[in-house]
This record gives sequence, C-alpha cells and structure tokens, in this order.
Amino acid sequence: MNGLNFFLRAWILGSLVFIPAFIIALVMIRAPMRAFLVSLVFTVGGALAFAAAVTLGLQRDGNGTLTNLPETLLGNSLTLLYCCAAAVGGGVLALWAFNKIVKSPPGQRF
Repeated sequence: MNGLNFFLRAWILGSLVFIPAFIIALVMIRAPMRAFLVSLVFTVGGALAFAAAVTLGLQRDGNGTLTNLPETLLGNSLTLLYCCAAAVGGGVLALWAFNKIVKSPPGQRF
C-alpha cells in the first residue's frame, strides 16, 4: 500500500470516528470549541489504542518477521472486536487524562 492510499484510508476512518463524536459532544456540551476538543482527544486516543492493539495482535514467525493474523473468519472477527474495544478504551482513557491535565475540563457543561 503506497503512502497516499494509506493517508486517504486513515483520513476516511478518522472522519468516521471524529464526526459522530463531535456531534454527540456538541449535543451534550453545547459549546463548539469544547466539543471539538473532546472529540479530537477521543479520536486521537482511540486511533493510538487501535494501532497498538493491531501491532500487539500481529504474530511473528520463526525468522522474526511479522505475519498476518489467522485467516479464519472467527479469528479475524475476534481480532477486530478486540481492536475496536481497545480503541474505545483508549479514547476514554485519553479523555480522562486530558481532563486531569487541563485546568478547566472541556467535558463539563457550564
């Protein structure tokens, strides 16, 4: 996969997470800049956790090179479920850490 193709796929997948998170945050918080920050932190945290879960899920063969996950339908489904759960957990963890770092947490409604 070349760089442009990877960038376009990452952009589409990121927007599929960011836009619904932004709309939900905007409805709950009612402040556009705070909703943007919440959805941005959730999306970045989720993307990093998803990438970490995919990396941990890769298997190494005897030579030390990475191989694909098992090609069975159940193996791929469970792996995708594991990676998606890691993404949600990573997004929630990123929001929690962000709220602890900043003085005025953006997730609170005023």
